[in-house]
This record gives sequence, C-alpha cells and structure tokens, in this order.
Amino acid sequence: RVLKVIPGRDGQIRLALIKTENSELLRPVQRLYRLELESPVVKTGDEPIPLTTSSGRVVKTPAK
Repeated sequence: RVLKVIPGRDGQIRLALIKTENSELLRPVQRLYRLELESPVVKTGDEPIPLTTSSGRVVKTPAK
C-alpha cells in the first residue's frame, strides 16, 4: 500500500513510501508495479478467447 509519494527537485514524483506486511519502505517509482486486486471476469458463451502475440497477431494452435 502506498502511504505517501515524494516528488523530486523537478516536481515529478520520484519516491513512494510503501507499507509492507512487516515494515515501511522508501521505493523509487520505477521499481513499483501495480497489482490487480479485483478483476471482474465476464464470460460470453463458450467461444474461446484467441491468443495473440505482443504485436497483435492471432496465434494458430497446431492440430496434432
């Protein structure tokens, strides 16, 4: 949980005070990662979700 954000000399947010289970830590913003706590899953029918690559192409699964 982020308790406080700390700006640098240029006014941009550079550090965050993070509360962990056991302590409080100062971490640079570059080292933080947003976690999803709740994610609503909506199922529409039985159609499978196509796998895509990072460039957006659909991955075809081989028929063996």
